[in-house]
Amino acid sequence: MVEKDFGEWNVPTSWDEVTLGQLQALDALNGSTPSLSQVVGVLSGRPADEVDALPVQFANALLARMSFITERPDIEPSPSCVIGGERYGVNVVEDMKLGEFVAVETVLSADKDDVAGVLAVVCRKGGEVYDTEFENKVVEGRKKMFLDAPCTKVLPVVAFFLLRWEVCENSSRRCSQMKSVALSLIQTCIDGLGNSMDGTGYLSRLRARRKLKKLRKHISTHY
Repeated sequence: MVEKDFGEWNVPTSWDEVTLGQLQALDALNGSTPSLSQVVGVLSGRPADEVDALPVQFANALLARMSFITERPDIEPSPSCVIGGERYGVNVVEDMKLGEFVAVETVLSADKDDVAGVLAVVCRKGGEVYDTEFENKVVEGRKKMFLDAPCTKVLPVVAFFLLRWEVCENSSRRCSQMKSVALSLIQTCIDGLGNSMDGTGYLSRLRARRKLKKLRKHISTHY
């Protein structure tokens, strides 16, 4: 805290005092070339023009207290975190449900950097289920909670989820590739049966061909 005629300015002195919301705001600045006044503005909660009006000596005193931002926060992936005495975690027992997967993709398609929005979907209290009621009544408040939480509490969960999401997406891609291969093989079999109608075992091949077509339709519809 630095006090002078410009009033009281509260700035964080470690990553533990930086909220996830502030971290997201800092990350958004990386799309351009952020100025010192923008960085100080985000971390102090003051408008950039107010920061620009500060005497250099006063601004340097603020920056000295925020020297930690030159180093990355030290975190290890974790499936859970504790905020306000409550534990929130990513489900490590079961695979992601389709509803969760779609919700996360929807969040990221709207804003690829909306970390808090993703956490609101996947990082829940024990026993909570992501359903329509949860989406309509809990998600927005939970997102605000994560935005206001110290980033060092939630970044381990973010790191853990990203690893899990990558596995899930890779599995999804593999399933898609397997489906394409399966459909291709089935079509080859169908074509082969059609080209070998020489009268021998005709009914057997016809029945097999029909079964293959049904299988192809089933895979296309359900997978």
